[in-house]
Amino acid sequence: MTIKSAIMHASRPLSFRLICSDDAIPIIKRKFSLFSRPAYPVDVAYYPMSLDAIKARADRAGVGTKYFAGMGGLVKVFLHELLPGVERAIFVDTDMLFVIDPVLLWNTFSTLKPEQMVAFPTLGPKSDASLICTCVMLLNLSAMRDDKRPFMSSTLLPGWSQNGISGKAFQKVLSGGGLVWDPNHNEFIKFDPKDPLFGDQGIYHVIWTHFPELFAHLSLRWDVTHCRRGYGLKLGHWKDGDGEEMSETDQVKSQFDMREAPEKHNQLLPGILHFNCQNKPIVWDFDENYVENTWSSMITMITRYKWIWLNRGDGSSSVRTIVVQNVRFGDERAAEEERLSRLALEEGGAGMRKKQRLDNA
Repeated sequence: MTIKSAIMHASRPLSFRLICSDDAIPIIKRKFSLFSRPAYPVDVAYYPMSLDAIKARADRAGVGTKYFAGMGGLVKVFLHELLPGVERAIFVDTDMLFVIDPVLLWNTFSTLKPEQMVAFPTLGPKSDASLICTCVMLLNLSAMRDDKRPFMSSTLLPGWSQNGISGKAFQKVLSGGGLVWDPNHNEFIKFDPKDPLFGDQGIYHVIWTHFPELFAHLSLRWDVTHCRRGYGLKLGHWKDGDGEEMSETDQVKSQFDMREAPEKHNQLLPGILHFNCQNKPIVWDFDENYVENTWSSMITMITRYKWIWLNRGDGSSSVRTIVVQNVRFGDERAAEEERLSRLALEEGGAGMRKKQRLDNA
């Protein structure tokens, strides 16, 4: 549904990079096969990845998870390594719907500083791990891939182990007592990189806390979350005072639970709706989302919109699909390059010594 909502509202070509299990590929391919004449070009690349491979990379970074999202959620801290040819990307969870053009979110990249690697929504600079959201992120993937300062550490390479940003963040938090706030139990607990709060979000939170200069705040409009009742945003009702003619002043007054988010005193516009905190494996099968509630008509419209109706073009644009082979993590590629470079130097040195012996003969 997330993919369909993006295509429905897009005014530009779209490129999807889907990291998924092998068995998910034919399911997603079937959806894309239902339309072949999009209004704008659509590129789709599948990156098949096993949970065992993700766990192995997590072990090399000294991280893990017991969170319900499992390794499929933890892979979010390694996206930059799996997409070596991509400089920047928007990450979006699969329980979210675009209700406006994705290009408006993409344009936010222009506001980021060169050193900023990640932008995600927060409820202010003192947010605990539950008050940030890695559900939607702007990722400067090329900056995260800097071999001299990689975002995630790895035991495969000495430089990555010593200079990895994640490892340095873990050292800082643990050297300071190692305590992080657990909002579920209203107490401080010891940070455990093998079992961080909220999985990948707990890892991002610790890095954000200790290296805030690498992050930017992303407007809450891109995470109108069910967990906080959409911050008070809702569709207007016909002949209702909160209807289509509501003023900006009244809109701001009706907003709530934004804590210390930078935009708490400004009008919040819905960009992406997030249907989390529903305790359902597939939120689009949850009946509550289709009865009269805050966003039911939008959900119904997007989920029931036929894929064949995305044939909006004249045939000049198409849907192009590839399945990437031999998907590896960045530390594996870097270690292999280092091994080959060392081998070349050794062979070059042996050749030079042989030439010297011949010259001296």
